[in-house]
Amino acid sequence: MSLSGKEPTVKGTARLVYWNNWAAPLSEIYLRLYPNTHAYNAAMAIEHVLVNGKSIAPELSVGDTALRLKLDSPLLPGEMTAIEIAFLTRVPKDSQQSYRMLNYASGVLVLNNFYPMFAVYDNKGWDTEPISDQGDAVYSEVSFYQVRLTCPADMVLATSGSEIDRKTNSDGTATWAFVSGPVRDFSVLMSAEYRVAQATVGGTTVRSFYLPKDEVGGKAILEYACTALAIYQRLFGLYPYAELDMVQAPVGAGGVEAPGLVMVKDEHYTLEHGYAEFIVAHEVAHQWWYGLVGNDQPDEPWIDESLTNYTAMVYYQELRSREYADQILRWYLRDPYQRAIDGKHDMPVNLPAAAYPNPIYYEIVYAKGALFYHELRQRLGDAAFFAILREYSSKHRYGLVTGQQFLDFWRSRAGQDINDLIQRWILGP
Repeated sequence: MSLSGKEPTVKGTARLVYWNNWAAPLSEIYLRLYPNTHAYNAAMAIEHVLVNGKSIAPELSVGDTALRLKLDSPLLPGEMTAIEIAFLTRVPKDSQQSYRMLNYASGVLVLNNFYPMFAVYDNKGWDTEPISDQGDAVYSEVSFYQVRLTCPADMVLATSGSEIDRKTNSDGTATWAFVSGPVRDFSVLMSAEYRVAQATVGGTTVRSFYLPKDEVGGKAILEYACTALAIYQRLFGLYPYAELDMVQAPVGAGGVEAPGLVMVKDEHYTLEHGYAEFIVAHEVAHQWWYGLVGNDQPDEPWIDESLTNYTAMVYYQELRSREYADQILRWYLRDPYQRAIDGKHDMPVNLPAAAYPNPIYYEIVYAKGALFYHELRQRLGDAAFFAILREYSSKHRYGLVTGQQFLDFWRSRAGQDINDLIQRWILGP
């Protein structure tokens, strides 16, 4: 990794193992190169590809975001293949594009989806659709990661995994080794300026990475994260990883989720308006809804975002007075959805992210979609509502859920007809 020059660069080799878990043989494998999307405003070049030790010519398509590897012989169900890909990713400086998932600003390097990632093979085949600028770009299955990263030795690193080794090199760099359990992707943030505060919740170490000028905000965000983690574990099931990192970052959204890691936008460390607490409550909930139970975020963002936004409401209901929690519900759910109605922009919740213009995306997917759970909870009662969510988290942990599967799950567990709520809040305008 180099931080000098016009743009930071990450030069790496990805050694991958892919298992065919489907009932049919596969004649090809696809990977996604997210840095080449318009939303990431970066670039990834592929230098060489080996499949089972044999060099092959990579085939790029979909604006260089899909990498096709044609196999010499079909990969049979239950079999695996070994892939090696050498790549070079260029990271923009001071990016202003979309969520700034790849960025180097204010001495902080943000690396999300910076390596070739397997595309998802589902009932429709390989997912190689063009990637929208709206919403989250990544659709991925879980993998185990072993990561070795060499960078300047004075850097403080926050990652999706746990550090297991660090070696100082003679050239002023250091090499870190990280591992993770099953996660959907692996993110890295680093800065020589980061300070770290930490606490423990059950068996999980929660850390807050912040810049020196924002110590008060950094420690407050640590407290919010610990509280959210404790509440959600009690209600939805145990968080399975050893660490959870909250990281101050020059990202474009208020907060961005990654497995075992949450990025919080710089400006919210002032703690003005209380928005930082809401961001933390929302993004920590993503560790369950997206992290543990996955879905196609570009095509069906409501599956994780609507439930995550309502889970943030649960945080306030568990922690604060009823009056304060009702005010949060109005600010973040009722008022935004009312703006959509007043502007005659009411839409179904279950559309692809690209279908919604800004700011309708939040008003419909995040606000209207969350109100579905508010109504559902009132109809079913707290005991049944949270029991169903615990079962959902357990049954689909580390898997992928479609919108139809999700609605069928609720219909089968509710013990009563809820189709009117589904029609009113999810399917209808």
